[in-house]
Amino acid sequence: MRMFMRVMFDVEASNRAIKDGTIAKIVEGFAKAVKPEGMWFVAQDGKRCMVAVFDLPSTNKIPPLAEPFFAGLGAHIEVTPAMDISDLQAGLAAL
Repeated sequence: MRMFMRVMFDVEASNRAIKDGTIAKIVEGFAKAVKPEGMWFVAQDGKRCMVAVFDLPSTNKIPPLAEPFFAGLGAHIEVTPAMDISDLQAGLAAL
């Protein structure tokens, strides 16, 4: 299932992670694990933020994906299913 994930990094924790190099390891580990369709980095609400779209084969994959962000970056994470236009069209056709 295609997922949309927003990860807001705690400023203090991400400052430390930038200095010691762990932020790159966490982000690269995530990218290697899910091979996202897209991954963007923005500032949102005054914090560093990563947004990713990727396929999630099973919800039991969420904890191993999220935990490094929680533990290493004090992150706030939102994960939600997402549709592209063909998914939307198929859903509407089924109504």
